[in-house]
Amino acid sequence: MERLDRCLGTKDWINLFPNFLVRHLDFWKSDHWSLILEFSYRYGKIRRENRKAGKTFFFEECWGDDKECRRTVEETWNINLGRCAGQIQGVRRKTRVLEPQKACRYA
Repeated sequence: MERLDRCLGTKDWINLFPNFLVRHLDFWKSDHWSLILEFSYRYGKIRRENRKAGKTFFFEECWGDDKECRRTVEETWNINLGRCAGQIQGVRRKTRVLEPQKACRYA
């Protein structure tokens, strides 16, 4: 049984709820896994269990405004890399070279 293991959020949503965690509920009388989104607005960080080491990938909003960045992302996304996670990893790899060149960081 496969399960959804990714969530997407806009920059505004992530800024409003910086401390969030996705949990998978047990499979029960359905062909889907239920998800619970936990977030804390006031109480500090939520402890993440079994989280892989490494930096979380964030798509920079300004990349959509820059012609070169947009072209790079669109070309990478259109390559058949399998599942959505593969597409995201492909964009992540290609945009690593853009990050130092494009001064677009979250505040």
